[in-house]
Amino acid sequence: MFLCGGISIANTAFQLEPIDFIQDFSQNNLAAGATYTTGNTANMYWRGENNQSSSAFQLDSETVAEVAGIELFGPYTGCYREKLKYVRMVIDGKEIGNISLNELTAPGFTNNQPDPMGWREPPLRVGIASMLFGKPVLMGGDPCDATPKIGPGQTLSIKVAAHNTTDGGSANLTTPMRTRVWLLKCKGVDKLRSILAYQSANSLGMKDKFNGNTVDCSFMLGDLETMDQPNTPITPFEKMVGNSNGFQLSDWTEMPGGLNASKPTINNFITYGQNAAATTANSFYTMTQDGVKVNEDWNVLRWNLDRKTAIRIDSIGTLPHKNLRYIRMWRSGRGIEFMHEVQASNNPMQLPASLYITGFPHGGPMMLPRPFLIWNEIGSIEAEDNGTSIPAWSATNRGFMIGIYGKKYELE
Repeated sequence: MFLCGGISIANTAFQLEPIDFIQDFSQNNLAAGATYTTGNTANMYWRGENNQSSSAFQLDSETVAEVAGIELFGPYTGCYREKLKYVRMVIDGKEIGNISLNELTAPGFTNNQPDPMGWREPPLRVGIASMLFGKPVLMGGDPCDATPKIGPGQTLSIKVAAHNTTDGGSANLTTPMRTRVWLLKCKGVDKLRSILAYQSANSLGMKDKFNGNTVDCSFMLGDLETMDQPNTPITPFEKMVGNSNGFQLSDWTEMPGGLNASKPTINNFITYGQNAAATTANSFYTMTQDGVKVNEDWNVLRWNLDRKTAIRIDSIGTLPHKNLRYIRMWRSGRGIEFMHEVQASNNPMQLPASLYITGFPHGGPMMLPRPFLIWNEIGSIEAEDNGTSIPAWSATNRGFMIGIYGKKYELE
């Protein structure tokens, strides 16, 4: 029998539960521009499994896990959501930089309000559990959803970065916050194989993808717009994880979303950009570090990709400024561009949370009519004002923000 925090999971198929990482900034203030990672002091700890510890959360040597989603609660000052630079997972000591959340992109589900992440297909929530990163394989999800994987003996921590005051952050974060991680766990290789076999036989996402030895993580990549062109056909990529001796616990993190996954592979790609400079009236603003349009490389929303890397954007949310009118999705050599009106009074592409906790939940991010794929081309998410310039984010002014949710493909 396996006891984890007093709860036995030895005879369960799998265990889905929230693990709360508490960052008590009322006891340990976080200065503007500073970072803090849980697992170091008594005021930064995790709570769950009928247990609480200020040490790093760690799986035992026979358990695997995948992260379905994350919710952020706080920090709040009054009714205002304090501005965060990012919240990231640290798995087995490695910072997961392809997922950078903030206070508006992963809000928590609380009582007395509709679900801010919305109810839709594919769902961003199953019941009360966040599925922001995709439906877990253990629940019958497609391996290509690339939920982050945690292997036997590996640790999980949460890193929080406060925004600089020049980008709209506070001088200090002084109120507590909670990062809720929805974790799915399975103990023992026999149980893991039996779950994979069951889901392969019965679940749509995993249908026929496990043969007892290997998990089929193959995928197709391409765009219907360009499939007839010689350089951009719909292309199959084969990826099998496991071996003839049977799927092992050590194979778990070689699946998409795992630290040991080899190419070709897929990872979640969630980030945002905000304007670090004022817009030029009636001109599209590109979120790039050229000309310091954004301050961080992970805020960049313009990509020049070859055949070895692709980015697929499934959903977008926008925090508009009163002078913002349009956002568009642009790709080189295309005759058709997606363009959407996102005025503050008429914005169908909302982020899931508002600046104030008293604001009505938005039901974002908005799922695109079809995925926006950038592969072997230049692509960008751009914004245009209404003829009046939008100021840069600063200590006294708020600009605009665009959040994106999708996948990143690393190919051979």
